[in-house]
Order: sequence, then structure tokens, then C-alpha cells
Amino acid sequence: MKHFKTNKLSLDIQFEHIFNDYKVVSFSTSDKYIKYGALFLDEINLKTKAKSIIFEDGNSFYALYEKSEFLELNFSKEIQVLKHSESLIFKVIENINELKEIPIHLLSQLLINSISTPDHKRLSFNNLTGKLYLFNPNYFKISKTRDKELIFKIVALEFRINKDISLELNVKTFSNTLLTKKMNFSKKKFKQFPKYTFVHSTNSLKRVLNSDSKNENQYILKQTSKNGVLEKTIFLF
Repeated sequence: MKHFKTNKLSLDIQFEHIFNDYKVVSFSTSDKYIKYGALFLDEINLKTKAKSIIFEDGNSFYALYEKSEFLELNFSKEIQVLKHSESLIFKVIENINELKEIPIHLLSQLLINSISTPDHKRLSFNNLTGKLYLFNPNYFKISKTRDKELIFKIVALEFRINKDISLELNVKTFSNTLLTKKMNFSKKKFKQFPKYTFVHSTNSLKRVLNSDSKNENQYILKQTSKNGVLEKTIFLF
């Protein structure tokens, strides 16, 4: 029999280990969607020190916490003081049976998304609003001058586990806001896009919050167009 390759994953979920080391919290809202979406999730990350987040659908998501840190939190109080939390309902997963009720692909993605920045020369990981991106600087589009280097495009692979437990790798391009004249904003206005900045010390992207100081190089998850045709970034496998 000839060998063949597949993107089907073989997952071995150690529920007892997960339950002993982490706390998972499910969030939902009675509204059609999470108000202020990404900004609200950033707020949860900052205030409650979530390790990762994964959406179940538009109005529900899961968050993962280190168990030792979670037990030190007055979680209910921390959530209540957040802006726009009045319609939010949360439930702490209290036993292994409840943990097993979480769809396997979501629980696996939640754990994978908790990877912060491993000690690796070529790749770094980041969890941006429930997604995991892999970065390789060799694929960045950089303009070099005598004085400095300017990154125009940050190309990444989105690491996604599908419902059928298959691995999907999507090529994503974060373009410098200096390139906005080469982008089409007919469907979604520029101001509606989350802005990111590249952190050289960790070789990863970070969400730009209103409280952050102004950064001259910011990026949005959008590709540019050339002569009216959307440009595409391709990774060779």
C-alpha cells in the first residue's frame, strides 16, 4: 500500500490533566452578537488574564485560564465592571463531564491558542481575537532604506481545527495602513478594522488599544489590490 498524507488530526484529549491545570469559562449573550466584539474580548483578556479565547458562534465563546490564577480572581466582580457586560452570561466549567460536553475541535483550538511565544528562531505564535497565527519573517514584505526597514505586509498562516477534526491552514495578510490607498473599503470602512502593531521583541502582532500610545506602523487584516484585482499571497508547501 502506498503512503498518503491527510489533514485529518488524531487528537488525544487528556481531560483530567486539562481540568487539573486550567479553568474553562463559557460566555454567551442574549443579543444577536457580542457587543463591541474584538474590543470587548481584548478587555476580558486584559482584566481577567485569559490565556486564550475561541468563538463558538457570533454570540458565544469560551475562555481558558490558568487554574491557579483563576482561583485568585473574584471573577464575577471582574466581569461586572467591564463595559458592555450587562447582557453577558458566563458559566464556569466545574467538572470533567461538563468539560467533555465542549466540542472537541473547540476545546483543542482553545488549548492550541494558549501558546504564547515559544523559543523558536523561525516561528512565533499569537492569539488574536480567538485565532492562532504563525509568522515567518522570511515571508514579510519589507522595504529597505539606508536609515531603516519598513514592513509593508506581514504574511501569516492561520492554524485552524475544523469541526470534522481536520487541520486547515489559511494564508492571511496584514497590510500596513500606509497602503490604504491600494485597498478597497466598499464593504467595510477602514475605521471598522482592528489595528495591530508588530512587536519585534516577541516577533508577533499585538492589538492596538485606545489606551496605547500612537504607533506609526499599524496593520489591518486586509490585502491590497493592483489594477483593480485583489493581490493574493501564496505559501509553497
